[in-house]
Amino acid sequence: MREPFILAGDFNATPWCPAFSSIPGRRVGGYLFAPTWFSNLPLLGLPIDHIIVSPALKASAYRVAPSTGSDHRALLARVHP
Repeated sequence: MREPFILAGDFNATPWCPAFSSIPGRRVGGYLFAPTWFSNLPLLGLPIDHIIVSPALKASAYRVAPSTGSDHRALLARVHP
């Protein structure tokens, strides 16, 4: 994969899933326990939506957005060199 890159979306995998470690780059944010899917039941929700950036990029001002009625919640981040 060429640098710089941003991968974002529904990965259908949690950060602690064994296959997740094979994704290049690093995960943005500290939202391990902030569910992005099945978010209407916070104690049962899972963080399966992610933003991944290449080592050349940094991210700041990230958060899990409020629910808009979907079963997924959006992730917001400011990404810069």
